[in-house]
Order: sequence, then structure tokens, then C-alpha cells
Amino acid sequence: MRAEKIVFALSTYNTLIDACARACEMASVQALLEEMATENLTPNIITYGAILKGYCQKNLLDEALELFNDMLTSGIEPDEIVFNTLLDGCARQGLYERGMKLFQRMKDSGVKPSNYTLSVLVKLANRGKKLDRAFQICDELTSQYSFRLNVHVFANLVQACTQHNQLRRGIDTLVRMVQERVRPDTRTYSLLLKSCVENREGKQAEGLLRAAMGLSGVHPQLEAFSKSALQAQGGLPGDLVSEILQGLMDDCKEEKATAALLVELAKIPGLKLDPKLRLRLLVRKGNA
Repeated sequence: MRAEKIVFALSTYNTLIDACARACEMASVQALLEEMATENLTPNIITYGAILKGYCQKNLLDEALELFNDMLTSGIEPDEIVFNTLLDGCARQGLYERGMKLFQRMKDSGVKPSNYTLSVLVKLANRGKKLDRAFQICDELTSQYSFRLNVHVFANLVQACTQHNQLRRGIDTLVRMVQERVRPDTRTYSLLLKSCVENREGKQAEGLLRAAMGLSGVHPQLEAFSKSALQAQGGLPGDLVSEILQGLMDDCKEEKATAALLVELAKIPGLKLDPKLRLRLLVRKGNA
């Protein structure tokens, strides 16, 4: 392109900077900024947003905040994407207080938070070891800005519960999710199922797996809901189901429940389970 004497527009530089930032090649970004200056091109909010993302992905939060201040000095007002990027940078390092000050600045600037913002704030509170605060933030923002939690926020809340060893609260969050007509996704069920197995809660794992796969005999807290409301979006992959079945058998010692599930799951079209599971179950029964 240079050989053909093609003049780069700002959008071209933004695309190149974004590609470098995604690859964490921040040295190359600096060279591109210098080229822009020689061509009298002024960075815009897209330029700044891409560079901020690159800094945050490399955990260079101080550099990101310095660039943020430069952006403000140049007269560019930050948008939701910029604030979300910086909040995520704080969340990556568990800097709760710093992140919440930034969020207050976001609100003071008149930038309305979205579910994406909320999902980052939940991650921020989780990594800051403030589980209760994660739930409080969700309640406060949905009330203040009149929107409902989406599947990604709920999944982050469930993850926070499992990471704080509060499985019961995680299941309560799943119940709330279904009550608010948000269909659980694979990640939500995966987090809860693996936590059940790790905590040797075989009966709970069985009930959740049945709910996720559209079977009867679901977890007692989910009995009031329809199968369609509980079934995981897109279904659970066979390798995850096989992993949970193996955990039920080996860690939770629920051979009978595993055998019954294998029979019912075999009837689900397209679901491919580990063929060794049935053989291992037969061997265990033979040795019992």
C-alpha cells in the first residue's frame, strides 16, 4: 500500500492499532501513533479505546489510566466502551476500590451503564472478595437504570458464588435467573455442576444435570419450572456431561444415579458420551 502511494485514513490506522493492541504488540502501536502525527491525523475515541484495551489486556493499568487522562485533556469525552475497558482492567487485578472510583466517574459523566458494565462490576467485586457487594450492585443498578440482568451477569454471579464456596447461593441464583425468564446457558450449568461434584453433592449434581438436559427428576428448587425454561441454551456438550457423570460415579459414589442417567441420556439425539463410562460402571458393579 505504501509502494502504491496510498494515503492512510484515520480509520485505517485505527484498524491497524486495534490489531496490534489485540496481539499485545504495544510497541508497534507507538510507531503507528508517530506516523499519524506526521500525517496530521488526530487520534479519536476509537483510537484511544483500542490502545486502552491493549494496555488493560497486558495488565498495564497505570499506563492505561495515564492515556485516559491524556484523552480527557485532548477534549475527547469517554464513552461506555472506554469506561468498561478500564473497569475490566481493574477487575483483572482485583482492584475493587480503584474500579469503583472509576465507575463513579462514569456515572458522574452521564454515561449509562449496561449489562456489560454490570458483568464487569460483578467480576470486579468477585475478585475483590466482596460477594455480597456483587449482588448489591446488581440490585442497585437494575433499579436505578431500569434494566434486567442478562445471562452473562447471572453467570458471573454464579461464578462468584462457586469461587467463594457458596454453592447453595449459586443454586439460588440459578432459581432467580429462571424466575426472571433468563434461560441458563452452558457456562452457568457447568460452574454449578462442577462445584457440586467438587463438594461431593451428588444428589444436587444429578438434579441440575437433569434440569439442564430436559429430563424429569430435576433439582427440588427447580421443580416448579417447565423443562423448556430450565434446559441449557444449545444443550450441554457431551464431554461436559461425561465429566459430570464420571464425577458422580467416582467422587460422589452415586453409581445408581449414574446408571439411570446413562440410560436416559442415551435417548437424546446427537449427544455423544464417553463410551468407557458404561463399561467402567459395569466393572464397578461387578467389583461391589
